Amino acid sequence: MGGPQAAVPAPHPAVCRSAAPADLRVWGPLRLRLDQRVHEIAEGIEKLRHFATPQLLPCAQRLTGNDLDPDPAAEAHWIATALDNARAGRAAASSARALPAKPLPDTRPRHTG
Repeated sequence: MGGPQAAVPAPHPAVCRSAAPADLRVWGPLRLRLDQRVHEIAEGIEKLRHFATPQLLPCAQRLTGNDLDPDPAAEAHWIATALDNARAGRAAASSARALPAKPLPDTRPRHTG
């Protein structure tokens, strides 16, 4: 008990700062970029509808029915096939309906109080 003790290093100065300024400097821009990317992806998927047939999603759902989480797997197949068709310039004669709507993440800062 009376032996030498290891010196505990002082915390890094960034750890000692208030969380509020860090939220403004780091998390605010990250949330904004995330929000922008989510909307860009949604717009891109909307454009891909014209390169997917109405039968594509049900077919992908049958293929992924045994997956642990079949809906996202089926949608991934839908997106991959539609992208391949778009790159090859093969528009569908009849466009597919939009993929099921997803709740967009709320990237606004949360205020506790």
